[in-house]
Formats: sequence, structure tokens, C-alpha cells
Amino acid sequence: MDGGRESGEPSAKERHASTGCPPAGSSRVRLADSWNADRPPADWTDIRRHWWTLHTIRTAMAVLAFLALLIANVADRTKGAPPGAPCPA
Repeated sequence: MDGGRESGEPSAKERHASTGCPPAGSSRVRLADSWNADRPPADWTDIRRHWWTLHTIRTAMAVLAFLALLIANVADRTKGAPPGAPCPA
């Protein structure tokens, strides 16, 4: 037993290296945190474009969800009211 684990079993650091996933309980490392500001990777513009696309989709989905919430709220307030009746405040 080595450090509470059987010999031959990979450590958390070794599992991280083989899977690309951070070990449980560790802080998540962002890709850009590993870059050198003076020498970014050659494909950084592609990475930025991909991030921007996902950001735009996420923002559009949030706006659509908010609009759906507003529509559901208005529909719920007017549900069951006779035609021409004022909306309750």
C-alpha cells in the first residue's frame, strides 16, 4: 500500500493526465490560464471564435427562456378571464 492505495493503481494526478479531466476536489483549470500572454497558441483565434459562438447561443437561449417566462406569466394571468375583462393587477 502506498499512501492509502494499492500499488499499481494510478494516482489522481496520473488519472488526470490520462483522461484530461481534473481530479475530484481540485479546482478546474481553464485552457487560457495555461497560455503565455506574450506567446499565445497559433490557433487562439479559432478557440476564441468557438467560445464566442457558444456564448452567443447561450445568450440567445437565456433571452428566449426569459421571453417564454413572460409569455407564460401573461397567459396565466389572463387564463379564465371573460373576453374583454381587464387583467388583474
